[in-house]
Amino acid sequence: MPCHPRVFAFIFLALLICLPARAADPLATVREFCRIDGAGHRLSPSTWPKIAPLVGWEIDPAWDRILVINGYEIGTPRRDGEEVLVEITYKITSEIRADRISRQKRQESITLRLARDPSDAWHIIGAAPVPHVFDSFADAKAIAALLGENSSYESASRMIHQFFQEDGRDIPFTPVRSIPSSPHFDEVSTAQKGDLALYYANGEPYHVGWVESETHILSATMNAGRQLLPFAAFGGTVRYFRVRRDPAPSTPSTQPARRRP
Repeated sequence: MPCHPRVFAFIFLALLICLPARAADPLATVREFCRIDGAGHRLSPSTWPKIAPLVGWEIDPAWDRILVINGYEIGTPRRDGEEVLVEITYKITSEIRADRISRQKRQESITLRLARDPSDAWHIIGAAPVPHVFDSFADAKAIAALLGENSSYESASRMIHQFFQEDGRDIPFTPVRSIPSSPHFDEVSTAQKGDLALYYANGEPYHVGWVESETHILSATMNAGRQLLPFAAFGGTVRYFRVRRDPAPSTPSTQPARRRP
């Protein structure tokens, strides 16, 4: 007996509703992001196209630290108005900075915020989290060397240090997270050319840019090199820091200076 068209339409609709649809599933976006991030694909401009469809930001900061992990757990998505929040708990084994590997076993949780785009796909929005790379993919010594002084890779903090050298300022290299506690900087309420724009997420600084004007910063990025960008190019909150007039004495750096573009 032939199936009635209305019955067929009902069956097709029921099957369509039951089929998993990645575009309508924020959890699938988070799972794919964690997989790609864990494989180290956020550490090279050539693999950025794998990340771009999953996130709402177009520029990834040029990181000066990387976290190495041996696992993670993705929490249950929860609604926050039109957006969805998903917590990820990482099992961290070490933290890598310039020429330094800090072995540490701890857990760390971050919350990713997702929103729909006009095509109905879910994207991760807000501030970009620091890369979390699986220890099975990470060559700790190679990454530490990459972040170091003698590498062709330019992190955001390395770019700032080079600018100070070019301006003849005797200020030591300062990692992004150490800028607020440095004796060489004071926080100011409004920025002027030559100040630092420090971006915060989850209460901690994660990126720094060089203030070029009232509307733009010069930033070192992972996927696009040095870029002149509007202040809003990076998520989170921004605070401003200025070199002290009488900074604490420091040891002169031997790193050669490079001119700004």
